[in-house]
Amino acid sequence: MPGVVGKSEALAAAALGEAGFKPVTAQASTTEPAQVGAVLKQSPAGGTHARKGSSVTISVGVLAPSTPTTPTPPATPPTTTTTTTPPPAAG
Repeated sequence: MPGVVGKSEALAAAALGEAGFKPVTAQASTTEPAQVGAVLKQSPAGGTHARKGSSVTISVGVLAPSTPTTPTPPATPPTTTTTTTPPPAAG
């Protein structure tokens, strides 16, 4: 079984096909732009024995949708209302 992790999807599929295996592509989310389109994982793993003609799943990196960070509004201190009562008028 050829190891194809790190190769592009096209190169990985070609290598597996030439070795007599059927590549099956799955998507794997990544936040690293450099990993987009590259094989991040394969099953069975490279270097293991598998029957010719068997399927090999390659997980290809796709950019995960970035979660927008919502800024947290600054905490407003609680407002305190102070009521002052005027002193009684001297009489």
